[in-house]
Amino acid sequence: MTAITTITTLNWLLFLHIASVLALLGTHGTSMAVLYGIRKKRDRARIMAMVQLSGRTTVPMYISILLIVVFGSLLAFRFHMWGQ
Repeated sequence: MTAITTITTLNWLLFLHIASVLALLGTHGTSMAVLYGIRKKRDRARIMAMVQLSGRTTVPMYISILLIVVFGSLLAFRFHMWGQ
């Protein structure tokens, strides 16, 4: 493998790993905002809408966790980054 290909692969894997972390922060943040926002609401329709919003972010949250593990493992195995 050439040096340019190695650097390009490293950059892409690192970008995808960081993008997965940002996706996790966004989806988990939405669920937490809903959790704390429900406390102040009294309208049942509004509470149900907020719970549905939180429910829609659950699957993307778990997918982003999976992607973090996958891309992090690829980085570690491919570029010997254990412990760095």
